[in-house]
Amino acid sequence: MKMFSRVMGTALVAVVFALVFQPTAAIAGGSDEEVGIRIGSGVASLFYTPAKLAYAGGGALIAGMAYAASGGDRSVAEPILNASVRGDYLVRPEHIRREKALEFVGRSPEHLRLGKPSARPGGEIKGENF
Repeated sequence: MKMFSRVMGTALVAVVFALVFQPTAAIAGGSDEEVGIRIGSGVASLFYTPAKLAYAGGGALIAGMAYAASGGDRSVAEPILNASVRGDYLVRPEHIRREKALEFVGRSPEHLRLGKPSARPGGEIKGENF
């Protein structure tokens, strides 16, 4: 178990650093603000991602128990699983710039297909008040 935790932690740090320090035109062309936003999103992901993974794991466990307790009724487990497992696992620069909402609690596939907004305090991201 200790080895698994070490591997997962190392993988998480590697993914975050790969996203933060990836060679892109914005960093190569280099505004200080863009570099700061990318570093900020990476640092935020170091705290956000473990919380999201714990939430998703707990939700998956609860959804499995709900599925079993309901006698195999998927309609009971799916809302729990969708809310916990879907959503963003990393804080991206678009989230820091407020161009895209950061979704901790995921939406169902129907809402994603129809383009329905998720419930966000303060309104929509593009074109509305915060």
